[in-house]
Amino acid sequence: MTIEERLDHLEKANRRWRVFAVSLSLVLAVGLFMAQGRSQMVPDVIRAKKIEVVGKNGAPVVSLSAWDRGGRIHTMTNTGKMLFEATAGEVSVYNNKGQKLVKLSATKEGEGLLATYNHKGEGVVAIGATKEGEGALATYNGAGQKLVTITAADNGGAISVWNTTGEAICTARVDENGNGEVGAWNRDGKGRTLTPSEE
Repeated sequence: MTIEERLDHLEKANRRWRVFAVSLSLVLAVGLFMAQGRSQMVPDVIRAKKIEVVGKNGAPVVSLSAWDRGGRIHTMTNTGKMLFEATAGEVSVYNNKGQKLVKLSATKEGEGLLATYNHKGEGVVAIGATKEGEGALATYNGAGQKLVTITAADNGGAISVWNTTGEAICTARVDENGNGEVGAWNRDGKGRTLTPSEE
């Protein structure tokens, strides 16, 4: 093989390698471009039984899940203490120690209910509705004993006070004639009511 033939052969081989290198570069560039484009696509719907967002230490801080009554949302501290919970028909707020402080829900009769709790988890105030669908507010001591209620009725409002052993000892309400009535009793139920005098 002459020098000219060898040079010609080398030039052809060099051209083939250049075409191959350019083709490989183009394929890699197109592949990277397509991969980058796919990573920025946003799906219309994500379907899962549970989704968790984790914090710095890897513990879940937000959880979306399903359960028997429907959907459920939880938010937690980085140490796993519950802060907020929303389930089907109920929302609860907790302090940073995981103790429930407020609950917003519906009663069995389908009325709204707002309850607050002390730092020990004991219910102390409830705002809701009576069986007749009128507004009601009740306060409780740490033992769950009702102490004061404020309720509404068709003819007006009423305030009742109980002692810690559950006896009603004082009321202020509107009577059936639309007049004011105040009553006070001892623990045995003996007492009297005061009404406006009729002249």
